[in-house]
Amino acid sequence: MSELNVMFWGRTDYGTALTRQAELLERRLAGLVPDSLILTEHSPVLTVGRGGTLADLLVPPEEVNRQGIQIYHVGRGGRITYHGPGQLVIYPVIHLDRCGRDVHKYRWLLEEVSIQVLAEFGLHGVRQPDKPGVWLGNAKIASIGIQVKKWLTMHGMAVNISDCRDGFRLINPCGINGCSMTSFQQELAGSPPVRQVAAAAVKAFVRVFQYDNWTTEVDSYAV
Repeated sequence: MSELNVMFWGRTDYGTALTRQAELLERRLAGLVPDSLILTEHSPVLTVGRGGTLADLLVPPEEVNRQGIQIYHVGRGGRITYHGPGQLVIYPVIHLDRCGRDVHKYRWLLEEVSIQVLAEFGLHGVRQPDKPGVWLGNAKIASIGIQVKKWLTMHGMAVNISDCRDGFRLINPCGINGCSMTSFQQELAGSPPVRQVAAAAVKAFVRVFQYDNWTTEVDSYAV
């Protein structure tokens, strides 16, 4: 029987969440915990993946710092992205035996989770060739960047719920010049609560990755 531990962390500082995620991965490696799914929001932050550089910034780093936004260079794939309040960030810490140890299939399944979540709210998400993530027409609504260590996953996917274009205006999102970003708020008459989208994401993740059951953990300091 396959079990998934679902963890709602509320709004977190990116550095703290990254440390906790890495600790959870080590515990999963040691067989101390089952596969886990973390759902959180972050305070404003820019993260640069293995394929990215600060050349994808559209403003000087000093301007980013002036706005109180930190910049992290991290081990996930991809280039630069923005995280902030009103964006659901999903971090699976799972073993890729579930996907035949196929990283490309894993990315495809993550995209499928996002597509199914969007459908719950009447939005038609699509894939674009050679552009990881999920799109509504030519505008991107969900970004994906993953890291694999001994067939266990870190990092994951971010889905834009509130309008977060101000954050993305600081960068070429995912290193794509002129990339247009969208959100639930821009596409719908109002923005659903992050926790409502998170609940839909859990159900879609369990369905797509075919877990038999799951348990839910809510942090005492979650907001």
